[in-house]
Amino acid sequence: MVRVNCRAGECLIRDATAFFTVRGNAFRGKVTFRASSFPAGSSTVVRVTVPKRVYRLLKKCKSGSVNVSVLATSSNGTRNRNTLRNGLRR
Repeated sequence: MVRVNCRAGECLIRDATAFFTVRGNAFRGKVTFRASSFPAGSSTVVRVTVPKRVYRLLKKCKSGSVNVSVLATSSNGTRNRNTLRNGLRR
């Protein structure tokens, strides 16, 4: 789960992707977010679902990681793409 804050103008999340890495293999994850814009000073949540295959591999392996990349634009013209890396445990 990633929280996106809007500082100026109305913001809109354009794109979000997630990649899981377990035992040297990369897997795409399902990402869900609110498609409508949200006002300045508020925030919205981007959720990532762990695929079954990754979940099964984590039972055999101690750890892995997930990279979530979010592209957000605001009404005043700014565009930000930020990437968050987080560890996974059994």
